[in-house]
Amino acid sequence: MSRIVEVFQQLKTRNEKALIPYLMAGDPNPERALNYFEALIQGGADLIEIGIPYSDPVADGPTIQSASVRAMNANTTINDVFALVQQMRAKAYQLPLLLMTYYNPILAQGEENFLQRCQETGVDGLIIPDLPAEEAQTLNALAKEKKVNLVFLATPETSEARLAQLAEYSEGFLYLVSRYGVTGAEVGVSHSINGLIQRTRSVIGSDLPLAVGFGLSSPDDIRKVLDAGADAAVVGSALVNEVAKGTLPPLLQDRIRLLKSATRPQSPPVSTPPTSAVPTTNTPTTSPPPVTNIPSASPSSATNTPSTNPPSETNTPTTSPPSTTNMPSTTPPPTTGTPSSSHTPPSTNQP
Repeated sequence: MSRIVEVFQQLKTRNEKALIPYLMAGDPNPERALNYFEALIQGGADLIEIGIPYSDPVADGPTIQSASVRAMNANTTINDVFALVQQMRAKAYQLPLLLMTYYNPILAQGEENFLQRCQETGVDGLIIPDLPAEEAQTLNALAKEKKVNLVFLATPETSEARLAQLAEYSEGFLYLVSRYGVTGAEVGVSHSINGLIQRTRSVIGSDLPLAVGFGLSSPDDIRKVLDAGADAAVVGSALVNEVAKGTLPPLLQDRIRLLKSATRPQSPPVSTPPTSAVPTTNTPTTSPPPVTNIPSASPSSATNTPSTNPPSETNTPTTSPPSTTNMPSTTPPPTTGTPSSSHTPPSTNQP
């Protein structure tokens, strides 16, 4: 059993899906690239795609094209790519590593030699966007011999008959391109993704894992494709952008951790807080404090009963006569200076 197959089986037992991040080998240079790939691993990636720099990446948009140029300007070679894989294996990282490459670098090395180096260094799979299944028979046979999984790509235009053929050739998983066009993080998930995934799944069955890529960049994007029936989400251009901006590896690690969280069940933590918050906020309203209403029953003695209502004394004027502060005794003196046989103060003192 390959490491790729084993990882998908382990995730299934935990009710999780796979996060497959992509970065370009040698970007921004071979030395620093290792730090970024380690950030992917430490952030929780389940599998990793490693891009091989190439001068004519026809399936990639400007972001990954620029990464390829940066890597080539740093003199990154095929030897550096295999050295990167060896360095990760030397650090005891055992997650599946796949090379994403165009066919020409393989042809230049020779198919058998290339696959031999994959086996020796610890490469688990190959993704070759420009190699049709009909022309991959020799390579596919060699890959099986070297125990390297060959992963094919399907698109929204792929017919059902061809989907069945690709599913037969693919090992590890089938890579479904989520939309038309090239790679890039700025477009997002297509509105037709649900139907596309369901159509593909109905043809290939449930045994072969289905990974969806192109245009995914956020946890919400990942949840959409996984909820629609995919087994894995591939995130590439959004992460390559982080490297291009000079984002530090620990910050990239944090982003991977956030993206990985979207591959786990979400419902338990979301539904718990609202149920406990409702009674807490409503409890005080069922028993209003009566302290502020006591003084209003006896306005004339408000100054003699401060001990019964110390905390709300500032609120009592609204319920008691405002002249209580001018009445030190039970018989208020006349304020106009005119004697009166009645103890009732003149009307000018009564508001």
